[in-house]
Amino acid sequence: PTPLPRQFIGLRTLLFCHRPAAAVLLDPEVCSFPRFCSDVGLSARRCRAIGVEDNWRLLVALRNFLLAPPVFPIVHVLVYDVDTRADLLHPDASIAAGARGFLALALLLVLILDPPAAAAVGEVGSTSPPAAPQTTSPPAACQTIIDGLQLLKVLGPVVHSSLRPRVLQLVNPAFAAAVHGGGSAALQGAAAGALASLAAAAPDDILPGLLALVVPALEDAGEADDAAAMRRGGAAVAAALVSKLGTSLAPCCVLLLVPLMGRMSDPVGAVREMATRSFAALVPLLPLARGCAPPRGLSPAQVARSEADGGFLEALLDNSKVEDFVLPFKCNRTLRPYQQEGLNWLAFLRRFKLHGALCDDMGLGKTLQATCILAATVVERRAAGLPFLPALVVCPPTLVGHWAHEIGQYVEEDVLRPLEYQGNPSERAALQPMIMAGKHNVVIMSYDSLRADAAVVCEGRSWCYCILDEGHVIRNPKARVTLAVKTVRAEHRLLLSGTPIQNDVVELWSLFDFLMPGFLGTEREFKAQYGIAGSRSAAAKKGGGLTEAGALATG
Repeated sequence: PTPLPRQFIGLRTLLFCHRPAAAVLLDPEVCSFPRFCSDVGLSARRCRAIGVEDNWRLLVALRNFLLAPPVFPIVHVLVYDVDTRADLLHPDASIAAGARGFLALALLLVLILDPPAAAAVGEVGSTSPPAAPQTTSPPAACQTIIDGLQLLKVLGPVVHSSLRPRVLQLVNPAFAAAVHGGGSAALQGAAAGALASLAAAAPDDILPGLLALVVPALEDAGEADDAAAMRRGGAAVAAALVSKLGTSLAPCCVLLLVPLMGRMSDPVGAVREMATRSFAALVPLLPLARGCAPPRGLSPAQVARSEADGGFLEALLDNSKVEDFVLPFKCNRTLRPYQQEGLNWLAFLRRFKLHGALCDDMGLGKTLQATCILAATVVERRAAGLPFLPALVVCPPTLVGHWAHEIGQYVEEDVLRPLEYQGNPSERAALQPMIMAGKHNVVIMSYDSLRADAAVVCEGRSWCYCILDEGHVIRNPKARVTLAVKTVRAEHRLLLSGTPIQNDVVELWSLFDFLMPGFLGTEREFKAQYGIAGSRSAAAKKGGGLTEAGALATG
């Protein structure tokens, strides 16, 4: 037989055996770890040291998968019939020996992931064992499919070329397992991993069709709870592609960026985290995407969308190329050039469902810019006939009245009608029906009021905008007010602060955990990557022998 790739060490008993495959599988010693080590020719300690123990686990999964009650009757037919399928095998005998095993696996995966094919293949061959029960409990059926997907992940990328069409047929069923996983994160993860491995092995063959499935799952599934499995599956596949393909995904990154941005504010935390992490990994690929020709195999619609989103690439890489945003209402103030630039940026964030922090110095008009984008959103939603969705402004208690006054100065009352939500508990309780009535499209409250009345503000309620003035208040991720703020559900989130970093760069993590959860990783990851560098840089400025380390940290 031809030499086996490393991932096949220990599987040669099955793929290159001289006995019938069914007899090998039925041998209880085949899947014992000592027998495995003897077959490999290595000690158990050495197998564990070089990671070959994982191959033994794969062999166990393979045996369990093939001997599952709904599957084994078909296996029994296939392993005795496979030699008759010479048209699918390589003429070279040594390669054909391996192809026999691959063929059986590919056909079995088709049967598991595409049950209607069972009837057609089950009739092949002259020897048929007694029928086994065709019903399986949901957990067992789920595990069977997971085992099959694990086999597809490992064997699919290195399958013989004669079987490549069979493997390509598994993309759609595997994606169906990802988006309709019955709420099983393990099943969705296994499907996503298998698809990513196939795409990495044959990107031109797999990626165009796979992206045509992933993008609608991210964009068109809707926000309803019954569509959560589809959104989660689409995000899982996208995350697996980003992790597995790396820079190879650069030519296609534009097709994924905009759909992922829309999911960074998803109501499901798992979807939001996967989308945000994937987006963060794709952004550094944007310079590589400049000037790249579209990948082969993209449909005309995909090519057109890639070209249309090219403007997004330019704007994200160069703020000066963002078009001037024209206000759809009369503003009572003339914007200065830098304020217009800030408004352009806010409109850009809104268009692509991003969230950000506006950190101009005090007195440069952060309130004016935020009011303009807020009023523009209200006017545009009203013109489009969209449902009423109020905005929430959270600020220090001394600024509640100031915000209401400034809004009245900048825009007319028929555009924005602010409600000052403040006072003692009884006074705030009297104002709560006014929030429900929908007569005010901007609710202004203090951080303390939000913390005290989080049930009224957050539970079962969505907001068009959530604007945090002096947003550095939430720099402590464990504070009660921070936890309350992060339960607010809003389509757009904006943080205003002239001093986003008060004492330590690590404080930025909590601010971005409100804006785009998961974008900067976990708090521990962020602190390990940036907190140490920041402390070394600070020490370098004071001297003390860490000058070189500080220069490396900041440079």
